[in-house]
Amino acid sequence: MQQGMKQRFSRIDNSKNYLKATFLDPKFKLNFFTDQLQNERARQYVLLEGLVSDYNTSSDESARSSSPVQSKRQRTDEPGQSIHTSFWECYDEVVAEKFTDDHNGTASTSKNTIAGDPDKYLNMKILKRTDNPFAWWATHKSKFSKCIVKLAAKYLSASASSVYSKRLFSEAGDVYEEKRNRLLPKDAEKLIFCTISHHLLTLATISNSVQ
Repeated sequence: MQQGMKQRFSRIDNSKNYLKATFLDPKFKLNFFTDQLQNERARQYVLLEGLVSDYNTSSDESARSSSPVQSKRQRTDEPGQSIHTSFWECYDEVVAEKFTDDHNGTASTSKNTIAGDPDKYLNMKILKRTDNPFAWWATHKSKFSKCIVKLAAKYLSASASSVYSKRLFSEAGDVYEEKRNRLLPKDAEKLIFCTISHHLLTLATISNSVQ
């Protein structure tokens, strides 16, 4: 068994998902990595993905909020030229530039917040082994940027699998047992539906607890 575990998990230290998931779990953080290099790599991976996510979100919001005046001028003006037929077109251009400056300032503030999240997170008390990490993030999410909270929900959630679809056959076998040999198909379907719905509701509750 020991040899099999070494064979299967010998390269787990090189897995980005493993490093990020361990870092974002308040029960582990950096306490169980083997060396300082792993600590720094885990921190950098989380920080980099958080910054990329924030940049993509900011870019989408900027594209949606582009003013009609800017779009019209981009279609009509020649490259490198600025043509105005009225005073108010000049006004619109100045206001649009001011809006861009304010937006960049907001983005810079957001980046600073994300950059400080790892240290803030590591300085907080480690979670007990028996406590729920999803509940911890749901309680403390207001102290961090949305990007880091989303990363925690992403890497601490159970990965998608076919377990529940296969379990459906086992549930059907449990329903159609020897003492239920006269069970009607429609009643058996209802019992199986209730059982599977309960499992799915439990998964949905766990997944949404950190949102």
